[in-house]
Amino acid sequence: MDHLRLAYLGLRHFPHELTEFELHTFFTFSNRERALIDGRRSHLYRLAVALHLGFVRMTGRTLDAYKQVPKRLWQHLSEQLSIDPPDLGTLRSLYDGRSEMLADHQKLAYEALGFRPMAEHQRRYVVRWLKVLKFVDTANGVRSRANLVR
Repeated sequence: MDHLRLAYLGLRHFPHELTEFELHTFFTFSNRERALIDGRRSHLYRLAVALHLGFVRMTGRTLDAYKQVPKRLWQHLSEQLSIDPPDLGTLRSLYDGRSEMLADHQKLAYEALGFRPMAEHQRRYVVRWLKVLKFVDTANGVRSRANLVR
């Protein structure tokens, strides 16, 4: 994993301000990703899939429909996709009553970026590793949550 992504790993929401670097790094798409995005029927769903792809790339998590989306991000995505920016603060109105569509877009983003469900043997390995780590003290004798990230 790139060091630049560690700052965003696991975030559940967007940073208050997205820099040009963040917009370019996480919300600019390859030709393959563009084909996936352009395969959606409506302009709003194209924007939604692009938003999910970028958020998963940035945080490693799915974006729920109730999180605030910065206006600058809507503008950036709209410019990339040649679509007028929506007048939405969140995705809630887009997915209102369509939870299966939200789940479809989240799954599509995960799969497009190469994420796969964890196999049972992988889950057991991670759990065992975390249990061992819990009992290992750092050099100064203090357990640190930050050591879990390293």
